[in-house]
Amino acid sequence: MSDNKPILTTRDGQMSMSVFAKEHSKDGRSFTAYNPSVQRSYKKKDSNDWERQTISLFSPEDLLKLARLCEDTYSQIISVVQQDKKKNGDVFDTTTDEGHAKAQAMNSGQATFDDEIPF
Repeated sequence: MSDNKPILTTRDGQMSMSVFAKEHSKDGRSFTAYNPSVQRSYKKKDSNDWERQTISLFSPEDLLKLARLCEDTYSQIISVVQQDKKKNGDVFDTTTDEGHAKAQAMNSGQATFDDEIPF
């Protein structure tokens, strides 16, 4: 596999993941290493030109670590947002069924709502 094309690519919006295969030889044995790479495409400011940022990972196991870091970081951000809302007195109106359900879900940490995330 001498060309540098990915053997697999998956996409979700402007994010994508590619996997590259590279042949290696060690102690007379040949094997293939699979290296994942995360990309994010975006348009440059004041231009119609597209750019791509890439993060190359070392092994498929790095994907699990990255997923865990993303999940943990997201949870921490949500926690900070909830704490800020409590400090600012910006809480749900629990006198309505919808507000009560949202407050219960947010306080239990089981759900988040896109309109409650400030980014």
